Amino acid sequence: MNRPDADRDRPASGEVRNPSWRVACVSTSTDRSDVDGASAEGATVLLADSSFGALLYAGFVVIDAVRQLWAEPRVANPPRWVWRDWVLVSVLMPAAILEAIVRTELGWRPVALVLGAAPVLMLLWRRTNPLLAVAIVFGAHAASEAVTIFGAPHSAMLYSTAWLILLPYSLFRWGSGRQCVTGLAIMLIGHLPNGSGAVNNIGEIAAATVFFLFPAALGA
Repeated sequence: MNRPDADRDRPASGEVRNPSWRVACVSTSTDRSDVDGASAEGATVLLADSSFGALLYAGFVVIDAVRQLWAEPRVANPPRWVWRDWVLVSVLMPAAILEAIVRTELGWRPVALVLGAAPVLMLLWRRTNPLLAVAIVFGAHAASEAVTIFGAPHSAMLYSTAWLILLPYSLFRWGSGRQCVTGLAIMLIGHLPNGSGAVNNIGEIAAATVFFLFPAALGA
């Protein structure tokens, strides 16, 4: 004789059955934890992918900007010498000589005089040969700081050499794209940490980058 449906679901005496709702809850809880774990793992992978993608995109943007700058031609027929350059030379040359003579705590005074005063003449060629002017002036600027490596008690850098801030403007105003990229590399390499305070000058690289990119942007 068949039992009614209500009696069919009722466990017989001595028989233990798992209620269907308990099994459903356990399975649902297990499935939910699996889903949450998969979601968290997926979110982590997505975040890592997005960070890597942003970094990769920024790299492509920089490379494309450098490639476009590299292909830029230089300005045709730049002015050779103008009266402003002669005025700058006539003012900055005596200022460098005076500072090299009078200033105290200056390492290797004759070297400071040569490296501080002679590059002033490159102001006369900053339009016609901007890359050459950058190479000579910033090379002398780096050498005046590097004298401490060779035993000088102090740096040979003169305060009056602050006029070199004009050269990034001239480079990006009158030079070609290749000259701009090369000259910017020379400027940054010239400000790499050197001398006795090298370990304390890492932050100066970032400061020099901003310092020289501002006038370069004005000349671009």
